[in-house]
Order: sequence, then structure tokens, then C-alpha cells
Amino acid sequence: PSCARRAGGKRGPPPPPPPPPPPCHDVGELIKVHPEGRRLVAPYQAKAHAMKLLKHEDPEVQKYALTCVQRLMVINWEYLNSGS
Repeated sequence: PSCARRAGGKRGPPPPPPPPPPPCHDVGELIKVHPEGRRLVAPYQAKAHAMKLLKHEDPEVQKYALTCVQRLMVINWEYLNSGS
């Protein structure tokens, strides 16, 4: 018999550790600070991957994905004005 049974209680396996924050945060930051950020991540279909993560069961993953999608879709007017 196991120690848990001898002690009288049932114990299951420990819960899995929480997942690490997805790389969406890093992609969003790249887009935010680099003038060519959108163009750099376009070949990797970052927007499509981030959109899929919007349906993830973990709300923390959803939050990072939403921020990434927002940054992919919003035009940074500062960079547009500095080029002219």
C-alpha cells in the first residue's frame, strides 16, 4: 500500500505547472519598437497563429494573444510621420 492509503486519504498526482507566457508578448514588443516589425513577422504568419491563441483555454494566453493581434493591426503613426 502507498503512503497516501496508509494515511487514510486519497491523493492524486500534483497539478501540472502553469504554462509559460507565449511568445506572443515578444512578437508584440518587436512590432511595437521596431519600425519594420510587421514586415519581419509577416513571413511567419504571426497574425494567424495569434488569432488561433485567442481561443485558448488559459485566459493568460488569451491576453497575450489579444495584445499581439492589436499591435499587428494598429498602425504606429509615429513611424509614419517620421518618414516624411
